[in-house]
Amino acid sequence: MPDSLAQLGPAPKNEISPELADLVDEHLAAGSEGGYRFRYHVISVGQDDTSFELVAIPEDYSKTGRRSFFLDSAANVHGADNHGGAATANDPLISSSP
Repeated sequence: MPDSLAQLGPAPKNEISPELADLVDEHLAAGSEGGYRFRYHVISVGQDDTSFELVAIPEDYSKTGRRSFFLDSAANVHGADNHGGAATANDPLISSSP
């Protein structure tokens, strides 16, 4: 489980590694993309098990977006208009994994 979004970011050509996985672009890896700020948290679920949460918040509420989103490691997406505040697992479910 990566410690930060930066570890998922761009890597030099033919140099993909656990430190730079080349899975997301440089903007998302830096925590901002498409008018949203992203926060990623690794969560210890048990002694040998980890999970993650990803939160997307509008950078400029009402201009870049109104809803905030919450994604968990089970691919459940929650979202609501929290007036620029973060979404949580308690917000309405928008989408879930099959």
